[in-house]
Amino acid sequence: MGYRDAILHIADLPALAAAMASIDPFSVVDGRFNLDTTPAVTRGAAALVYVRMTEGQVSQWRGTPGVTILAEAPYGPNAADEIYDAIWSDPAALALYRAVYDPQPAIQENGTILEPSPRFGVLL
Repeated sequence: MGYRDAILHIADLPALAAAMASIDPFSVVDGRFNLDTTPAVTRGAAALVYVRMTEGQVSQWRGTPGVTILAEAPYGPNAADEIYDAIWSDPAALALYRAVYDPQPAIQENGTILEPSPRFGVLL
C-alpha cells in the first residue's frame, strides 16, 4: 500500500469536525480534530493541513464537502517540494493557500527583519 502526502484546504474546520463527530465520534476530541502531530495552520474557520494518507484516504478526502486537496505527491524524499511547486504554479490553489497562510516579514525591536518560510509545514 502506497502513501501520498498532500495539503488539504478545509473551508470550515469547526463545521467539518462537527460533521465528522456525528459520523465517527472517535475522529474528533473536544470538538476538534487531533492535529497535534500534523502540521496545520488556521485563519478564522479555514485551515491548511499537511497530511500523509493512503490511496483510499485520498479518495475519501477528495469527496468530502468543504475540503480541497491543493496538491499531492507520492510519499518520498521529494514529496514536499513537488507539493509546494504544484501549489505555486496553480493560481487557484495558491489563492486558497494564501487565504489561510500568507507569511509576512516581521521586524524585531533591534531592526532585524525575519522572513518566515513560505511553507507552513512538512512531514518528515
